[in-house]
Amino acid sequence: MVIGFLGTIFPSLPGLPLLWTVVVLYGLTTQFKTIDINFLILTTLLVVLVIFLDIIASVRGTKKLEISAWGVLGAIAGGVIGSGFHSLPVLVILPIVGAVIGELISGRDAVYRIETSNYHLVGFVGGTIVKAGVAVTIIGLFLSKVL
Repeated sequence: MVIGFLGTIFPSLPGLPLLWTVVVLYGLTTQFKTIDINFLILTTLLVVLVIFLDIIASVRGTKKLEISAWGVLGAIAGGVIGSGFHSLPVLVILPIVGAVIGELISGRDAVYRIETSNYHLVGFVGGTIVKAGVAVTIIGLFLSKVL
């Protein structure tokens, strides 16, 4: 569960799917005596909903700011590289740097590049807060069932 929670902050780990896996494995090992199928359905819906909303928010934000394919690829590359460092400041900064470099390659002006990097920062922080909140909810509900 701790690794799953950390995964909501560090994208190199699939946080919510890890938490969900712990719930399922616990249910299977206890033959769903402590947690029932309704709890499993609730946690499944929470995890799927948050992942779906995260994807939708990313797509809509990208379309709204008209971020180029180079900007998206730069942000992804920065995120992948940043997640290897397991450092929150590096994880926040490298995708922004990647997006700015991508927008430079695409020929965008400086104001647009700054706007793109600001969007990435707000999106990352907002998404992390939502995922961490759902993770804390799942952990709290799980512990209330188990203890």
